[in-house]
Amino acid sequence: MFIWTLVTRGEHLFAPRPLEAAQPTEIQQEWAARRNTAWFQFSRPDPLRHYADLRRLLTNYAQRLARDIDSCAGQIINISTFGNHPQ
Repeated sequence: MFIWTLVTRGEHLFAPRPLEAAQPTEIQQEWAARRNTAWFQFSRPDPLRHYADLRRLLTNYAQRLARDIDSCAGQIINISTFGNHPQ
Protein backbone atom coordinates (compact mmCIF):
# COMPACT_ATOMS: atom_id res chain seq x y z
CA MET A 1 0.00 0.00 0.00
CA PHE A 2 2.74 2.49 0.97
CA ILE A 3 4.89 1.66 -2.06
CA TRP A 4 1.88 1.87 -4.37
CA THR A 5 1.06 5.38 -3.15
CA LEU A 6 4.64 6.55 -3.68
CA VAL A 7 4.98 5.08 -7.17
CA THR A 8 1.53 6.06 -8.47
CA ARG A 9 0.97 9.18 -6.34
CA GLY A 10 -2.42 7.59 -5.72
CA GLU A 11 -4.66 7.58 -2.70
CA HIS A 12 -3.82 4.81 -0.23
CA LEU A 13 -7.47 3.83 0.09
CA PHE A 14 -7.42 2.64 -3.53
CA ALA A 15 -4.18 0.67 -3.32
CA PRO A 16 -4.51 -2.98 -4.30
CA ARG A 17 -3.93 -5.44 -1.45
CA PRO A 18 -3.41 -8.85 -3.08
CA LEU A 19 -1.76 -10.43 -0.02
CA GLU A 20 -4.66 -9.41 2.16
CA ALA A 21 -7.19 -10.65 -0.40
CA ALA A 22 -5.56 -14.08 -0.35
CA GLN A 23 -6.02 -14.44 3.42
CA PRO A 24 -8.98 -16.02 5.22
CA THR A 25 -11.82 -13.64 6.07
CA GLU A 26 -10.90 -13.35 9.76
CA ILE A 27 -7.31 -12.38 8.88
CA GLN A 28 -8.57 -9.83 6.35
CA GLN A 29 -10.72 -8.30 9.08
CA GLU A 30 -7.77 -8.10 11.48
CA TRP A 31 -5.60 -6.45 8.83
CA ALA A 32 -8.39 -3.99 7.99
CA ALA A 33 -8.65 -3.04 11.68
CA ARG A 34 -4.92 -2.18 11.75
CA ARG A 35 -4.62 -0.52 8.35
CA ASN A 36 -5.38 3.03 9.53
CA THR A 37 -2.91 2.75 12.42
CA ALA A 38 -0.13 1.59 10.12
CA TRP A 39 -0.93 4.31 7.57
CA PHE A 40 -0.89 6.94 10.33
CA GLN A 41 2.55 5.78 11.47
CA PHE A 42 3.95 5.82 7.91
CA SER A 43 2.57 9.26 7.12
CA ARG A 44 3.23 11.17 10.34
CA PRO A 45 6.33 13.42 10.51
CA ASP A 46 7.70 11.71 13.63
CA PRO A 47 6.84 7.99 13.36
CA LEU A 48 7.97 5.43 15.88
CA ARG A 49 11.51 4.24 15.17
CA HIS A 50 10.66 0.93 13.49
CA TYR A 51 8.07 2.65 11.27
CA ALA A 52 10.60 5.36 10.38
CA ASP A 53 13.18 2.71 9.45
CA LEU A 54 10.64 0.74 7.42
CA ARG A 55 9.38 3.92 5.73
CA ARG A 56 12.95 4.78 4.68
CA LEU A 57 13.52 1.30 3.22
CA LEU A 58 10.16 1.25 1.43
CA THR A 59 10.70 4.75 0.05
CA ASN A 60 14.08 3.75 -1.38
CA TYR A 61 12.52 0.64 -2.91
CA ALA A 62 9.64 2.68 -4.40
CA GLN A 63 12.11 5.12 -5.96
CA ARG A 64 14.06 2.26 -7.58
CA LEU A 65 10.85 0.64 -8.76
CA ALA A 66 9.56 3.89 -10.30
CA ARG A 67 12.93 4.46 -11.99
CA ASP A 68 12.89 0.92 -13.40
CA ILE A 69 9.33 1.34 -14.65
CA ASP A 70 10.15 4.71 -16.21
CA SER A 71 13.26 3.34 -17.92
CA CYS A 72 11.01 0.90 -19.82
CA ALA A 73 8.49 3.58 -20.79
CA GLY A 74 7.54 3.25 -24.43
CA GLN A 75 9.12 -0.18 -24.79
CA ILE A 76 7.11 -3.20 -25.78
CA ILE A 77 7.21 -5.69 -22.95
CA ASN A 78 7.24 -9.38 -23.84
CA ILE A 79 4.95 -10.97 -21.27
CA SER A 80 6.27 -14.45 -22.06
CA THR A 81 9.62 -13.53 -20.46
CA PHE A 82 8.06 -12.65 -17.10
CA GLY A 83 9.10 -15.21 -14.56
CA ASN A 84 12.27 -16.15 -16.44
CA HIS A 85 14.65 -14.46 -14.06
CA PRO A 86 18.39 -15.07 -14.20
CA GLN A 87 19.53 -17.64 -11.66
